[in-house]
Amino acid sequence: QERKRAETAYKKSVEQMNNVGDGAAGNNLADHGTISTRAPFLAFLIHQRFTDAERALVVSGAVLDGNEGLSMRTPPGAPTSFSPYARTLPSAVAIPLCWKRNELALLAGCIPGTTVLQEVAASTMQLVTEFTALLDAGILERFPGVFPSGLLTWDRWVWAAAVFSSRDLPAACYAGDGTVFRPTKSDIQSPEEIWGEVGVLIPLLDMLNHEIENHQITWQPGDPEGEGTNGSTPPSPRGIAHQKIRKGCEIFTCYGHASNSNLI
Repeated sequence: QERKRAETAYKKSVEQMNNVGDGAAGNNLADHGTISTRAPFLAFLIHQRFTDAERALVVSGAVLDGNEGLSMRTPPGAPTSFSPYARTLPSAVAIPLCWKRNELALLAGCIPGTTVLQEVAASTMQLVTEFTALLDAGILERFPGVFPSGLLTWDRWVWAAAVFSSRDLPAACYAGDGTVFRPTKSDIQSPEEIWGEVGVLIPLLDMLNHEIENHQITWQPGDPEGEGTNGSTPPSPRGIAHQKIRKGCEIFTCYGHASNSNLI
């Protein structure tokens, strides 16, 4: 029912966008707390993955709502586009959030699956709430250059959530000692608590499967208090191979000891 509500809201929003020239009603901004800090990253993934442009820009330089003072800067050396990375992500993710009704029924038929099923229901309701709130706020009408017709859909919203949740790592994996997030000032623009809530996606590392005992790669976060190769620049995060890896062998890393319900 929640998924149907999201699809209905999307159809309504598309119709409103098509009729905007005929005096369609205005949009209502989302209430505070309705949209999580994760939602902008889901929209960003969709834009970078599915846009027609070869390399979707992170910063377009466009003026929003006539506000010439509203701009975004990127850190020095930051990529101008993440489309090459976004297009390496799988087109389908086999986690319960993406399962069909008959597949979810398998979880309802066993005691261990009940908790997972409840988590799927809660996650779906949250995704629907955020998706419909963005549509009601006019994300399609206000940003047609970023989200042209057909780019942002409910199926892609679920895809982005599945990709993000299955690859998301704690922010401390990027900067800190692996447990405590300690960024340099040049690393971040958002408040540190946002990093803590959302986490990070680390290209290449997020493609490695999980193995506790026989993993060949250990991830070393960048420590802002450490010294780099030149003795002054803090070292960047890096993956370290601690054993020989034969050509053609699958590469594993360890994401920590977690329960089956978390790893599924």
